Amino acid sequence: MKRNNNISQTTSGSTPANADSNNSQTSQTLSLTMNDTTTITDNKTKKSKKQTWTIISALDHVLDLAAESRLSQRFWDISKDAVAYLCSTLSMTPMQVLVLAVLIEKGHPMSYSDLCIYFDCRRLSIMVYSDDIEGLLEKRWVKRGTAYEFSDMCDTFLLERGVVESLRHNQVFVPEPLEGLTTQSLVERIVKRLDKSFDNDNNDFRNDECWLIELCKANASLPVCAEALSHPAGSHVLSLLMYAIYLHDKFTDMSLEEVQYSEIHQFFKHSTDTDEMCQALTEGTHPAISEGLLEPAFRDGQAEPENLRLTRHVLDDLLVDYEPSRSNCPTGDPVKSKSLTDCTTIIAKTMYYNADDEVQIAQVRQLLSQERFADVQERLEQQGMRKGVACLFYGSPGTGKTETVLQLARQTGRDIMKVDIASMRDKWVGETEKNIKSVFGRYRFLCKTNEVMPILLFNEADAIFGQRIAHAERSTDKMENAMQNIILEEMEKLEGILIATTNLTTNLDAAFERRFLFKVEFHKPDVDVKSKLWQSMLNNGISDDDALRLAARYDFSGGQIENIVRKCKIHQILTGQEATIGEIEAFCGNELLSNADQHQSIGFRA
Repeated sequence: MKRNNNISQTTSGSTPANADSNNSQTSQTLSLTMNDTTTITDNKTKKSKKQTWTIISALDHVLDLAAESRLSQRFWDISKDAVAYLCSTLSMTPMQVLVLAVLIEKGHPMSYSDLCIYFDCRRLSIMVYSDDIEGLLEKRWVKRGTAYEFSDMCDTFLLERGVVESLRHNQVFVPEPLEGLTTQSLVERIVKRLDKSFDNDNNDFRNDECWLIELCKANASLPVCAEALSHPAGSHVLSLLMYAIYLHDKFTDMSLEEVQYSEIHQFFKHSTDTDEMCQALTEGTHPAISEGLLEPAFRDGQAEPENLRLTRHVLDDLLVDYEPSRSNCPTGDPVKSKSLTDCTTIIAKTMYYNADDEVQIAQVRQLLSQERFADVQERLEQQGMRKGVACLFYGSPGTGKTETVLQLARQTGRDIMKVDIASMRDKWVGETEKNIKSVFGRYRFLCKTNEVMPILLFNEADAIFGQRIAHAERSTDKMENAMQNIILEEMEKLEGILIATTNLTTNLDAAFERRFLFKVEFHKPDVDVKSKLWQSMLNNGISDDDALRLAARYDFSGGQIENIVRKCKIHQILTGQEATIGEIEAFCGNELLSNADQHQSIGFRA
């Protein structure tokens, strides 16, 4: 036998007999091992030539040969049939096929270094194929991730969801189609994608940026996509524009749609030119600004370059046939929203005012009537004037400010959105400002969805309409100023009805004073009005003379008179008898804490 002849030649010589025997066995073993290896390799080669491949079997065969292959020419030669099948079936390059096989095998993100270890080759040997790996990203079979290597961030690559499942069934993975969208469905697709990304703490925004580019390429006929694609990729105009559109769709009715620099730094943290991009945005030289796509937000007439929003050019010209989904806004029947007081549930009350006060309130009532208000707004708009109406009701406590708002709402058929001022304040930085923006955003939403425009009521608003603090240094002062600036800006662009009530006006900021179209002072009722209040509230239970005497003797507000009338009702319930005029006067005497007869000294007497 040939193998025995080889052994005989190998063991010939002058070595001892036992050594000759050992050498003969060793040589025989080595020869067998070499021949067996050759046979195994030949069998694999024959298998690759004869086998009818499936995607999985071909990937398995390539992977079997690839480990520690150093990507040698021999590897490519012996795997060429399986590789050729996969390249043809999957429309990929040979290296894309190989990377795909490794990612499937490992089942976790892999970096360039991980691939080097698997193939037992130098990093540069893998970097030569970086375009092939980027191609997998563009095909949307693979997405990018990040990991730490030696305390530095590095790129990793992992399979998109659904790839393995498709290949397991011998089917080519087909990413979700992007083409054939309308402007509306394009924005909805962007919102859906970015919502998922922001819910994933490990998301890499570069994947979204690549996806946005492919989305725009697939719908290049849409004006907004054509505009986005006309700018160099390195400027990030496309992703900035699409992110601003996402915020506009999500939060436009809550005034939270601005792109902030802190978010830009977060999204583009893997980019080396983020600082330069933000500086260009601040200076107005960035294409997104200079080409009229984004503009600074404004606070009280002051531009804030670090907060960007879409321009009217984008909203009116590029986003054709698009309507924000308002996905973060209240849903259901707006009339039944918890934030609204249904005007039909307000109990009717007869209100009495001094003559001058009555004139102003009657004017406001006439303006808010449904048949007049829409006409007034339309005419103001035609004249280029702001069409929102803000009213300030101010005066001493108990003079009927809040009740007047309720009665105006009932009489004009308008629901009331009452602002809980205390709940808007938040200890966390920025949250108070968001809460206020949310209030006005929710009100705009209700204005658009209710048949009758509701009233936005800031009741007892002394705390938020005061003067802003100059040169504020404390964080609380800065927060108060920021809160007031937001309210001022919202009042400037108000298109609805805002009414604020307050007991104090001496501390009212001049900027707020200018924004109130109607400023109605509620005076304490004069004697004639107080007399009518006594008779009305007591259901004519006292004579005209008694009512006039009470009105003249006690300088009460309407709220104080109501308190006394309630005491009379409680007296009647407890005793079964109506209060006499003497008992009513006793109640009046006990009403004021400042009554001299009730003052008592506190402390030690000498």
